[in-house]
Amino acid sequence: MVQDQRHARRCAALHFIAGASCAAATTRLINTVCALSNLSLSETAYAGSPLQCRVHFVYIVRCRDGTLYTGYARDPQRREKAHNSGRGARYTSGRLPVVLLYAESFASKSKALKREWELKQWSRAKKEALISAAGRLRR
Repeated sequence: MVQDQRHARRCAALHFIAGASCAAATTRLINTVCALSNLSLSETAYAGSPLQCRVHFVYIVRCRDGTLYTGYARDPQRREKAHNSGRGARYTSGRLPVVLLYAESFASKSKALKREWELKQWSRAKKEALISAAGRLRR
């Protein structure tokens, strides 16, 4: 039984981190993963497999020329890789490589897109202040 529980926890972690599928994921495990992620069950979608926690992000990357690009993504690290492979936004494709500086999570896509629009209206100085404040909080 203990081994089954460990396997189920690993599967839930894989669901959450990599979107992997496993038949051992149960509603109880979904609740556990969501609790660890500060999400409620209503903010997740589970259709058997894989577990899809509905987390949306607004991110800021710094381009090679020093400019900042703000965007929306479900996975900011994967989006940074997409930008750096040339499959990202047209703006960043001529300014590679980019470095992920900031990411902010939201439970809904609507809230994330509203925040993205808000950040795009900000001056460069205000964005730099946000990035440095977030950096100080992480240390």
